Amino acid sequence: MARLMRGRQVGVIVVVPQSGIIVGTPGSPLVNGAVGGGIALPIKGLTAGYVMKEGQPLSIIHNSRRFLHWFAGDYTADGSGSGATNIYPPLRTALTNNDVIEIAKPYIEGSLSADSDRWSKQAAARNPISFTVTEDA
Repeated sequence: MARLMRGRQVGVIVVVPQSGIIVGTPGSPLVNGAVGGGIALPIKGLTAGYVMKEGQPLSIIHNSRRFLHWFAGDYTADGSGSGATNIYPPLRTALTNNDVIEIAKPYIEGSLSADSDRWSKQAAARNPISFTVTEDA
């Protein structure tokens, strides 16, 4: 309960589930060069031949802040671990070379909203607690 209450005031970072996706071992992916915007995302540092699946989530860390996206199609890294991909939604910030890309365990970072008047240990024991994380764009 304390974490949820704190999250309403300072924000949260939550793992994004990858239901039905076999993530495998993507390597240590990074942004390959500067990217000003749009949907194209050049990636390096992938495991050679790694397959990124359409709808698979990824988060990109730029200036210590995470941005959540999804792959817009199926893409396979080449033999050097690089790949040209498209993502959605379009980038909401410019990226720099070597920004970290989280594929194995992507996160959403943002504001927490919920009906906190109903949050208590007693209520949680009777009913699941629900909340929404909205990315601060």
